[in-house]
Amino acid sequence: MKNIAAVLSAVLFSAASAVGARAQGDLFSGTGSPSTTPVRRVFLNVTGDPKLAHRLLSFLDLEFEDSGIQLMNTEANADAEVDVEVKAEIENEDLGIGVMKLSSTANGKTAITSSCESLGTPVDGEFFASSTDGLATQLRAKYPNAKTVKLDTASDTAASKVFSYQLPSALQKSAFAVVESGTPDLTLRIDLAREKVPVEEHVTKYKVKIGLRDGSQLFASEGTGVVSAKATSAPELCPGRVTDLDWLSRSDTLFQAAESVVKQLRLNNRRAANTRK
Repeated sequence: MKNIAAVLSAVLFSAASAVGARAQGDLFSGTGSPSTTPVRRVFLNVTGDPKLAHRLLSFLDLEFEDSGIQLMNTEANADAEVDVEVKAEIENEDLGIGVMKLSSTANGKTAITSSCESLGTPVDGEFFASSTDGLATQLRAKYPNAKTVKLDTASDTAASKVFSYQLPSALQKSAFAVVESGTPDLTLRIDLAREKVPVEEHVTKYKVKIGLRDGSQLFASEGTGVVSAKATSAPELCPGRVTDLDWLSRSDTLFQAAESVVKQLRLNNRRAANTRK
């Protein structure tokens, strides 16, 4: 910890000078080569967004301290150099939401309702897999005396094969007998559709590589993660469903980057120790 002030100052200066330069619940990939050289002292070179650089350095400092690896003020005194480029970007993406339109007819009376089902990614994903049980329970409560139910052949459930497969058994569990002919107590027409929800995401991206003193590269990786997100247009049927999109940013990409760096150094040091035996 005694070197943190000097290292932090150097990193912030480097990051500030790179602002404006080119400095996905995340995308992560890594490559590297094994080494027999232990790494006990590390020099950090972080460029890009100053705030992100400061945040990453804080994580790295804690991770290195727990691992017994010392941060150095100069490259000459280090066993390895960790180069990291961090940047913040705004990206426009689309979420998907399932919309169900239900027309139920009993005793000559028809009721029509629409509801929003699951919200998520990708846009053409499965948004109705968990809808059948709730629908069957809802129908049983609304039509307590109905015994037979028929599915209108005009229904459009192509948006979810899972829904189509699960619905008959869900209705049977709610004490409905599914029939294909005759005059049922209840007739259902169900139309499923997917809608796009445009979202603005604040994203953190990083690239990291670890180079050893002999010039070889121990590790290289890159990753991206959402920091925050907001819907730029809400579904008309259920605008409240997109007011909280915190689930898109539950993990901290920079913390994961710090963990991956220290993990690779630990692996390297274990290999080096085993080689010397």
